[in-house]
Amino acid sequence: MKSHTRRHRSIAQTLSAAALLGALAMQSRADLWSVASFTFFVQAEASGESPFDDFFSRKGGGSSGVGLSDSRTFDANGSLVDGDGSSTASAFASYAAVGNVLSLSANAGSDVDPGDFMIAGLASGVASVTVDFALPAGGTYRVIDGNFGGTHADSTGSLGPVGGDPILSFSMGTQPNGEQGNLAPGTYRIVVESSAYSNFNFFNGLFAGSSCTLDIEVIPAATCVGDLTADNQVDDADFQLFAVAYDLLDCADPAMPAGCPADLNADGVVDDLDFQLFAAAYNELLCP
Repeated sequence: MKSHTRRHRSIAQTLSAAALLGALAMQSRADLWSVASFTFFVQAEASGESPFDDFFSRKGGGSSGVGLSDSRTFDANGSLVDGDGSSTASAFASYAAVGNVLSLSANAGSDVDPGDFMIAGLASGVASVTVDFALPAGGTYRVIDGNFGGTHADSTGSLGPVGGDPILSFSMGTQPNGEQGNLAPGTYRIVVESSAYSNFNFFNGLFAGSSCTLDIEVIPAATCVGDLTADNQVDDADFQLFAVAYDLLDCADPAMPAGCPADLNADGVVDDLDFQLFAAAYNELLCP
């Protein structure tokens, strides 16, 4: 049973809980990804050699992402005029951010077909997305979904502080879902990568392919106590969101927004102690 005193219960009961909880999830520090750094490395390479001719093709490389949604695709291929041998490679990577949720994907493929007279050939694809972001006051993370798979290839992913050990690491064959935790103040990096490599020597061709996806939600902690809408002031919009969380009370309630941002003293519940902190910030209005 909830034991806190509902000083604003009559107001909370007039609010649309579903609408306000959705607003809280979307508005709470939702500009995180707009100031993050996105970097691609997407490259495909193919080559072949016979006693009569050879070929080499390389496409792609490193580049910076633009905006809240971007992608890179490159294909490399070639064929031997005599002997009908060929090599093909592909690489693709993308990201998209909606609110606090970031979706990443990377795919790579390679194949060598020896034909009649190929004596050497290779194909390789590498696709990765690296995301660097800052959490001045810390925050929380939650893995919504993910998949890392492939054939004769590799796919990996990680989350951790820049220059430090990973907090989360994923490898081929894993399907992350539901992992969550706290992030201390600092600068963090998320990476997903897929790679494939095929090498032909004396009639031993090989197909390789890999793919990975990761959907992760990161919610920064408020740098201004009570500013639940991240607009640098604590006003009626923040009060409406706080009121719904206060009525739910327990941060473990499934209806509570991820990270429980209204739990201002971080004790696992949104109660009168949090209301006192919120009221003081509300009276000041503007964030320091």
